[in-house]
Parts: sequence; structure tokens; C-alpha cells
Amino acid sequence: MKKILSLLLAMLFILSLLPMNISAGDETYFYEKADDDIIESYSAEIDARIDAILNSPTTVEVTGTKYYVSSSSGNDKNDGLSPQTAWKTIDKVNAFKYNAGDGVFFKRGDSWRTVIALQAKSGVTYSAYGSGAKPKLICSVDASGSERWLETEYPNIYVYADYIDWNTRNIGTIVFDGGRAWGIHVSAYNDGRRVDNGNVFNGLEYYDTDNGMFTGYQDLSGNLEFYHDKKDGAVYLYCKEGNPGDVFSSIELTDDTVGINLQKDATGYQHDIVIDNLAVFGTSSSAISSSNVKNVTIQYCTVEWIGGCIIWDWPSRGYDYPIRYGNGITNYASCENLVMRYNYASQVYNCSFSQRCESPATYINLQMYGNVSEYSGTGIELYTGNGGKMTGVQVYDNHFRYLGYGFTHQRPGEGVGGSTYTGLTNTSINFDGNDFYNNVSLLPGGSTHSIRALGPHQYNLHDNTYIANENITMGSSLPTNVREGTGLGKFLYNESSVAVLSSTGLEPGGKFYYVNLTEAEEEALYKLYSPDNGVKVFKDISETFWGRDAIDYVALNGLMSGMKADEFSPNSKMTRAMLVTVLSRLDKNTSKDTTTSFADVKPTDWYAAGVAWAERNGIVAKGASFRPNANATREEMADMLYRYAICKFKQGSLDGAKAFADEASITASYKDGIKFCTKNGIVGGYSDNTIKPRNEATRAEVATMIMRFVKYLRNAKIDTQAAVNNAKKVVLSGESLKGVLDNSLVRATVEADGTVKFVPFKDSGLPSISILNALNTSFKFTDYPYVAIKFNANLTDPNMVVRVYVANDTGRTLKVKPTDTSMVLNLSEYVSSISSVDYLNNMTIKMMPWGSSSRTLNFNDYIIIDEIAFFDNITAAQEYVK
Repeated sequence: MKKILSLLLAMLFILSLLPMNISAGDETYFYEKADDDIIESYSAEIDARIDAILNSPTTVEVTGTKYYVSSSSGNDKNDGLSPQTAWKTIDKVNAFKYNAGDGVFFKRGDSWRTVIALQAKSGVTYSAYGSGAKPKLICSVDASGSERWLETEYPNIYVYADYIDWNTRNIGTIVFDGGRAWGIHVSAYNDGRRVDNGNVFNGLEYYDTDNGMFTGYQDLSGNLEFYHDKKDGAVYLYCKEGNPGDVFSSIELTDDTVGINLQKDATGYQHDIVIDNLAVFGTSSSAISSSNVKNVTIQYCTVEWIGGCIIWDWPSRGYDYPIRYGNGITNYASCENLVMRYNYASQVYNCSFSQRCESPATYINLQMYGNVSEYSGTGIELYTGNGGKMTGVQVYDNHFRYLGYGFTHQRPGEGVGGSTYTGLTNTSINFDGNDFYNNVSLLPGGSTHSIRALGPHQYNLHDNTYIANENITMGSSLPTNVREGTGLGKFLYNESSVAVLSSTGLEPGGKFYYVNLTEAEEEALYKLYSPDNGVKVFKDISETFWGRDAIDYVALNGLMSGMKADEFSPNSKMTRAMLVTVLSRLDKNTSKDTTTSFADVKPTDWYAAGVAWAERNGIVAKGASFRPNANATREEMADMLYRYAICKFKQGSLDGAKAFADEASITASYKDGIKFCTKNGIVGGYSDNTIKPRNEATRAEVATMIMRFVKYLRNAKIDTQAAVNNAKKVVLSGESLKGVLDNSLVRATVEADGTVKFVPFKDSGLPSISILNALNTSFKFTDYPYVAIKFNANLTDPNMVVRVYVANDTGRTLKVKPTDTSMVLNLSEYVSSISSVDYLNNMTIKMMPWGSSSRTLNFNDYIIIDEIAFFDNITAAQEYVK
């Protein structure tokens, strides 16, 4: 909990009252005013639980075969049986046929942007391997970049450039800068009135929405309001600051896709499945979804920014507005031995952890414990229809915080969200042995219980802790006398209601803390608890400070922190060790490798991993010393950013760079870096047309350069994608490789799957592929000068290399390590006479293992070529083999 929370609460709670242990009949209840120490204590407990979940190790074991998946280094042609031969895609994982007891392990630190749900199959465990952040399934649409948002005829209203079919992929919310702000989804009642009206919060500001009619996107008027048009599939966004791609560094449209879907088998159940240590982000549907399960465990998973899409208009049930939905981890229908434990859910539109069915269903041995839910509409949802049965339901040791805040600020037609529990029973149901205990609910925005309990046998709610604003709703239908099951009453959170609970035997051992907030104070509290706030409050940064926006950005995104908890120290110098650490965070480096060539960097130094990352990736040059504690100069900073751009995108244009009056003072080896940074607006000159390259960079200057650099990288990514999308290419794979194989060379064979297998040559002849008019036309070298080759090598000698010859050019070769799986060739660099391959159908590629006098060729070795592709631009070729 941030320091500012303590300051605010100290002002709000000047007087601390003694606990009220007041007798009500034969019962005693606990009702006490919360002070800042109480809230701080519980919040710290919740923070510790979240940290433990986010950093949980993989401990699951499987009895069958382990399969590995990596988006960064995998290949679907691999066997998947080791991290070195991992698969790559979700499609591959879904298509494979597993045996009971098998396990699929995804590489930590990797992510999969997909609209195809991971289909979890019965009998299989799904977990993580390696180190770092949990493997992440990203279901949202990347809408970053000003090129992707087009102006409309209406001021401040922009439209997303691509069509998104409302019927299959309607957008639930828009996430800006990783959660710094979010969209306000606008829709209309059947009579045309706006649904989302009243007081709303977009993460940056409060405002009152227009209570009038909503006829279409032209009626958007509040900042970050958006509308997804059902007819034309267009997403419209109101952004008062200008093009949203310029205002925000990242924009994600949460898509109507289930992240992980548990599949039924012939039994009609999804059974014997473990989902462990996986993360789901940005689906407007549900994150992890199932129906009718047996022996299923979902643990140590994270789900964030979930739900909010429109499922249907439901006038037959009395709804005169579009229904929105979306749960975190949910099972619909019956369950037996279902465990949801130690999961983290944040920004979930409907319910974080849900077990529900409107028809009669049977719940046997349902366990929900150790979970954390915050900024979500409801913590736990649990109900079934009349005639259902619940036995052995245990809900305990869960933590709930700020429910009803975040983008779930308003549930249209239902008022403000924020129930700790909801719908525990729907009507008369058969209960036996069901307990809710030792749960903590901290400052919900809606209600503490919101339960309907009508039958003679109810849940045992006991020893739970609630901290809430006095006189919020305590329950939509709490019983006035649970033991006799007679009467219903609606209660507010106050001493009187707690006394009633005590007198009826509900919530024995419960602790009820309250606070008294005015509407203005609650609004301030609302802003304080939003994900945007708290991380960027530095007392030495004023609202008008020139670098305020950049400092906010780097602090929010975890790139830089304060020198103290509440001080950023903007004018302090930035050491070289600090600088590479920031860049490694930007690259999301999770490697613990601390090996460097520098004598002044010890493996135990706090910055060693960052320096090692920078050296591995060519961000800094190898050398005798690194000078970690020396202050970084502006030219050193520019050089590192330039090298980073080259590392990430193989590009960094220097054309058109501005000349400065003191250009002669730039160190020769840093001149390209200065040119790159000044040309792309990352580093600016001074008013006297100097660049002052050897001035030591301040922390505020570094923050500004980093923010501008991220914008450059984002645009470079867009440019890269545009090059890929617009590329002209010819791909040879599978059956098409048969048409180009020189069959006279018996040591090169076509495998059953269409791949080409090379083995070492004996006395003469080089296994080769001849592009012999394979596609019945001629391709000019000048049209397709870049060749991308995907391959696998099995070489017994770790020092063996692979050599590639192009055409008849014997004077140039390309050496490739046996661990490599792809390469890109620029024919102009590897062919001495362009005229000899003027047409690609006259070209021959020769690829083989290569021995020397010190090596013995093993004729069981081989190289398999999976694909050969020709491109008209280098960027597309490089992306193709990633």
C-alpha cells in the first residue's frame, strides 16, 4: 500500500474508536471503526499473497510424456520433447493427440497473441517451464500506433483502421498503457437512451456522461468513451488529447475469445485436468472456462483485463439493454472435485471465480481457497437452480480488494458492482457441509455479501473479515431469521445489520470494520486505488515539471523507480549500471545469467544481470571494464539506444540526421547513435544548436529519452509489420520441395512429410536443392533477393558447422551453428555474379554438414530443410524465421 494511502486515511480517520463487542441476545458481535494501521496491515497481507502467486514456481509432475512449447524459439516441426525441440504455436498444442498423464509445458517469459483458445484436454496437465514471468496468452488486439487510428468527420472521434466482426469478436474494453487508463463502453437501451450514464471513471479522470440519447458513434462525448458498431464492425473512440496512438504508448482492444477452454470427451465431462502457472490477458469473454468437470485443478494462474463484451439483447427476460458479461475462472453446470486455488484475478468485468448454473446442477467437493481478486465486479459467484445440490463446498482464505472499482465501475441496470460474494443460493437447494470462512474483503464498492439464502439448510459463513464504507449494501436478500428460514430483508452495512446477523447465527466470529467516507472522499479513494495512481506520486515532481509525463510513464511501467519511496530525484545523474538495468527491464529480460567479460562487474553485483544482458545483445561492447558506477553521458545513452534498435529490429536509419554546432566533440564511435536518436526525436538539442554529447544525463532526461524511444520502437514494430504484410514472397515447403530436389544426388532425400533431408557427402557431390522452375514461372533475382531457410540439424560433433552454397559460387560460404534453426541470405552478398542467378529457377542451394581433418563425419548425421522462402524485403525475411 502506497504511502499516500496512509496519508489520506490519516486525514479521514482522525479518531479511532474502540472495538464494539456488543451483546445482542445471546450473541456477541465485532463492529469497529478501521484506522489506517488496520487497512495497511490487511493490504500488506494481500500484496504478499499476490507476490507469492505471481512468482510461484512450477511444482507439478506428470506420469506421462512432457511436451514443451516456446513462442520465441520453438518450431511446430519439432517433436516437442525437450526445451531445445519445443513446439511453437497454440494450434500445434491443440491439434496433438495426448495420452492420459501427459503434460504440456509453456516457456516462462514467452507470450502467444492468439484468437484461438488453448483447448485443454482431459487427462492432461498444462503448466510452465524455465524461469521468469508466467507464460501469457494474449487475447486482445494490438491497436497501438497513430497509423491505426483514423480521424472521423467528428472532432476528437477516431476509428480503428481494421474491421472487427461484432458478432464473433466484439470488444469489451480498451486498455491503455498496460492499465493506466481504460475505455468506457457505450451502448443504448432499446428506447435509445445511453446505458453507461452517470458518474464514470476511466483511470485518469471522473466525469458525468451525457444522460441523453445515443444514436451512434457521433454521440461519443466523454474522454475514452468507445463504441463498437454492430453493423459495420468499426470501433470508434473519443480521445480529447488527439490521436490515441500518439497519446498512449500501447492500446489493447480486449477481444471476445476464451483464453483457455476445457474440452469435453466422450464421457460428457472435462476431467483430470490441471491448469498451473499460466496467465491470460485481454479477453472480453472469460479467461478460463469449463462446464461439467471432474477432478480438475486450476492453480497459480493470473487473469487480467477480462470480460465486458456484449453477449446479447435479452428482452424476453425483461432486459431492455445489451447484456455484458465475462468471468475470470468459471465453470458452468455441475462439478465434482473442482479446485480453484492461489489464483490472481484483476480487472474482471463480472466475477473473478465463478461456479454457476441457472438450471439444477450438482456441486460436490468444490474448493476455492488462497485466491486474490481485485478491481473486479464480484469476488466469488456461486449458485444453481431449484432442485440442485451442493455438498462439500469450501470457500476459505481468499482475499478481495477494491471490488467494483477499475473498469467494472458500472454494471448497467445493476448499479455499481463490487460484491464480495454473490448469488450463493438461488432458491431452495439441498445443502450439506458448505463453509465460507477466513476470507478477507477490503473496501468493496458495492456490497459485502449480496447473497440470497432461502432454504432451511444454508452455508456456514464464519470467521470472515470485512472492511467497508458504512451504509453500502450488505446484502440484496439476507434472511432476517436464517435458523427458521422466515422472511427476507435488505440490509445496509452498519451496526444494526451486524447485530441482526449475530442474532440469527450468521457470520459467527466475523470481524466487521467500517469507515465513513463522504462522496468526495470516496471519489478520492477511488482514484487512489486505481492502477494508474500511487506508483507515480513523487513529492519532488510538481504538476508543472517539464519531465512529469515521462517520469509518470517510466514509473508506471516499472522501468524506473524513485531514489526513495516518495522521491524520484530528477536532477540526479544516471550511472551506466542504472542505464543498462532500465533497458533490460524494457526488454523484459528475466535471465539470471550474470556472466560478463568485464573485470569490474562481479556476478553478485545488483546490476550484473543487466550488464550481462546488454553484452549478450550487443548493447554494450565487450571489454576489460564496464565502469558501472560512472555517470552515463548523453552520447553513451544515445549509443545504447541505437544498438538496442539494431538488436530488436535490425534497423536504425541515419539518413537526414541534424547537424549540431558541437558535432566535432562527439566521440567517433558514438556518432551513429547521436544521429539515430536526434533523427528519430529521441534526443533533442539545446537552444544554441548544440547537442552537448558528453554532458552527464540526468534521471529526468533518461526518463524522457526512454519514453520517446518506446514510441519509436512501437512505430518501428508497425513499420516491420507493414513490411511483412506487404511483402512479396515465394514459399517452398512440403510437397513443393519435391519439385526442386535434384534427385540425382542420392544423399538428399524427401521425407514423408515433404521435408528435405541431407546427410554428409562421401567422395563427391554436394546434396542440393535446385530451383528448377518449381512453380512453373521465372522469378527474377532482383524481385526476390532475400532467401529465408528453416531447418533442423542433428550433428553428433558439437563443433560441426553447416555450410551453405548459393548457385555455383564456391568462394563464399555461410557458417551456421548446429543449434541454429533458421537463416536469412542476401543473395547479393553470397553470389559473386548476379547474372548467374538472374532468374531464381536457375539457382541451386547446396547445404550440408561440413567436416575437417580434425573431425570424422558421421553418416547418421543429417540436416532437414523445412521451408525455403524468397522475399522482396529483408524485414519480411527476418520476421519469417523468428
